[in-house]
Amino acid sequence: MPGFWQGLLANLAIVVAVVSAWTNTRSLLPFSAPLGRPLGFGIVMGLGAILTMLLPVALPGGLSFDLRAALIVNAGLFGGPFTGLVAGAVCLAYRLSIGGIYVWGGSLHIALAMALGIAAHALVAGRPVRRTDILLLALATAVIGKVSLLAVPDWTWIGLMPQTSLPTTMVVLMATLLVGLALHHDERQRALLQANAVYRAVTETLPDCLNAKGLDGRFIVANQATATLMRAASAGALIGRSDFDFFPPDAASRFKADEDDVIARGEAHTIEQHVSFEDGSTIWLSTLKAPIRDDRGRLIGLITHNRDITAKRRLEEDLRTTRKRLEDALEHMADGLVLFDAEGMIQLCNPQYQRLFPLTADLRHPGGRLADILRATVERGEQAAPATSDLGGWVEQRCRAILGTGERLIGLADGRWVEARSRHMSDGGTLILFSDITERKQSEEALALANQKLARLAATDGLTGLTNRRAFDEALQKAFARGGRDAAPLSILLADVDRFKAYNDTYGHQAGDECLRTIARTLQATLRRPADLGARYGGEELAAILPDTPLGGALHVAESLRRAVKSLNLPHSGGAGGVVTISVGVATHTAGQDIRTADELLGRADEALYAAKRGGRDQVRGDASALRAGSRGALKAIS
Repeated sequence: MPGFWQGLLANLAIVVAVVSAWTNTRSLLPFSAPLGRPLGFGIVMGLGAILTMLLPVALPGGLSFDLRAALIVNAGLFGGPFTGLVAGAVCLAYRLSIGGIYVWGGSLHIALAMALGIAAHALVAGRPVRRTDILLLALATAVIGKVSLLAVPDWTWIGLMPQTSLPTTMVVLMATLLVGLALHHDERQRALLQANAVYRAVTETLPDCLNAKGLDGRFIVANQATATLMRAASAGALIGRSDFDFFPPDAASRFKADEDDVIARGEAHTIEQHVSFEDGSTIWLSTLKAPIRDDRGRLIGLITHNRDITAKRRLEEDLRTTRKRLEDALEHMADGLVLFDAEGMIQLCNPQYQRLFPLTADLRHPGGRLADILRATVERGEQAAPATSDLGGWVEQRCRAILGTGERLIGLADGRWVEARSRHMSDGGTLILFSDITERKQSEEALALANQKLARLAATDGLTGLTNRRAFDEALQKAFARGGRDAAPLSILLADVDRFKAYNDTYGHQAGDECLRTIARTLQATLRRPADLGARYGGEELAAILPDTPLGGALHVAESLRRAVKSLNLPHSGGAGGVVTISVGVATHTAGQDIRTADELLGRADEALYAAKRGGRDQVRGDASALRAGSRGALKAIS
């Protein structure tokens, strides 16, 4: 069977050549269109199938076969439906063109191979082709060769079947398997090359250092960032060298010890390393060291990823310094500081905040809730109990007030005063500063009392204790304005001690001062309403303001005062009846009168006083214009 072996070798050579030609030249062909590569693959495989048909394997009895199916089915499996159709169509066109008695059997064989390849591709769609897929395809390809014989009209091949069936089946199976494995290997190689290209591009463009070392600590692979870090000329200059070639011996020894530790443990580890260079400069690195294993799990090296964290370490150091300064500042603050979140929970506070509230200090810490603190201040007696019996409602209201922006005073049960100043934060929280203002509050209260005392002293006559002239004038202006607004009557009294100069000449000025003090006390006793005001108008003259008092009432008060002074029986050798007496003038302003100012009203009272003096003293006279108006009450009071 020399023809058999020659044809077989020729077919195998064609198959190998076609697969080799495709795998070695397809990247060089100008496939720009989306279907360019599948079309080219199908044409090459179809032409290869035609070549196998040109050099068939001779069998006994004049029969022959070829390995066309091995190429067509693999074209469909690896190229997809379009490639399978192209390969089958090219081969089928040639077979139909040459004709012959076996044209239908050969055409059926091609069609079955084409359909089988496309079906195999559909079955493995969505995942890589596996070797078992290729083996099953090879078995199926060997079977369809026998099925296609059914279309041969000459049944003489049936007698030769026992002699040729097994050898031809095995040849087709092995050829299909050979083509499939070759294409599978090519696909894997190209995938690996593509992945390597991607990995290399990623590695080279990675700003962090990435490298791999062997178990001896020498570089196998390194990117440019690693070379820059180690101050090497290029990444290639690192290959075959170790850390001892670039770092001081003590630093390189530390790095080697860290790598040996990772190798010994057999697992990845991240450490922070302080790196010193020979020029004295230093950096900090965050280093991930992970073991590399081969397909059998054997440790073959170490991969290292370095990230420069010098700036991060400096920021952390600055942060620690700043935080320590902040803690010191908070610790020594004279004021209490607390930060609440939007829900009223303490996020931050200093010790002074807790010292300001000793009875509830155990609740005033991060995590403490404002509502619980406020409730405890009442229950523990740190603050006075609220006026309402609804403690829950009071707590809720106080929470809203405290967490709002503003300033407020807090009076504590032990007498201290605390001022709280609240400010909203950007995250919805509230920052509150508490200051113990007890001393300031006490000083303010003392100052207010002093000011009140000074005001009283400034408005008081030093001799009689009555309101002085300046304060009397101010009070009269206010009372006159109020009376005008309210349409209420306003009366004033002006009283003068009769022949007081003679009293001083006879009894002396000290006796005269005591006389005035006694009359002033009598005036105060006569003015029984809180709104009435007695004053020393000047010298021996006294005055009184009587709000909401008509002329009749004012005359009555004036007459009571005159009688009370006379009943004192203060000796006065120059006075009527031998005792001290007074003369009183009364004026009243009522709605509709022609009195427009307080000074005019005062002038009317002064005129009435002088009328009383001219009339013989020790008497009361009212405003002449009022008396002429025919006031019955006034006339009755005078009588």
